Amino acid sequence: MRKKLHSLVLVLAILIIYHSELKAQGCVAIRQFSGIGNAVGQGNILEKGEWNISSNYRYFRSFRHFSGREEHPQRVANNTEVINWSHGLDFNISYALTDRAYAVVSLPFAYNERSSLYEHGRNSRHMTYSQGLADMRVGAGYWLLPGEKAKRGNTAIGLGIKLPTGDYNAQSTFYNVGPGGSPEVRPVDQSIQLGDGGWGLIVDTQGIWNLPSNFFLYYDGFYMFNPRNTNGTQTNRARASEAIMSVPDQFAFRAGVFKPISFAHGLGLSLGEELKVCQ
Repeated sequence: MRKKLHSLVLVLAILIIYHSELKAQGCVAIRQFSGIGNAVGQGNILEKGEWNISSNYRYFRSFRHFSGREEHPQRVANNTEVINWSHGLDFNISYALTDRAYAVVSLPFAYNERSSLYEHGRNSRHMTYSQGLADMRVGAGYWLLPGEKAKRGNTAIGLGIKLPTGDYNAQSTFYNVGPGGSPEVRPVDQSIQLGDGGWGLIVDTQGIWNLPSNFFLYYDGFYMFNPRNTNGTQTNRARASEAIMSVPDQFAFRAGVFKPISFAHGLGLSLGEELKVCQ
């Protein structure tokens, strides 16, 4: 059974990576998003009727430009690159419906900054901003292994819904773009919008496995289907095909190592890698 579970997770990771190579787009990464998994298996330690509240913080800075696999280092050399600074803070609340079934709610908050030359008349570099509640997620899951069989680790599968709680028309001041080169308030780029305006269906998996010296392997992956195609927010781009912001499907897979801090109950350190793709 354990071999089958490991194989399932491995296949999922390979499919995600393979699909991302075919569909991933260039330019600056799309806005931050998170799944509804417990990341390090917090639901696995809950017994029926117990609650678990956790939080996690994520930060990334993106500035490299690609067309498929080809990087364009001249953008950095010429000082024409677009730079995003994104901060994400998630609050996750889990409740054990049984010893194996759980419900989880994720409340994500974000603060984003974007430095660009071309969005401000190409005359000078300026910043745009967005901050607030992002798209909330609600879901439920089920741990596949019971009781004694789960001592060395477990894997869960789940379903969830993404709610359009984040502002998908967040606006900021753009310079040198109004009449006579005046400033103008416009929607920020999609990569720093707080939400996408759509309801999404999420299929996810997560797991945790014991390693020597009190280390744990964790993994967490999801695919989110967004039925809506566009959300009505203007992009202010010249191409007609890019005039309105899209509501993309999303998928991600993350894995790493987690170690509890022995003198600080409930706290730990983790190191991992995350792959995100929107299409």
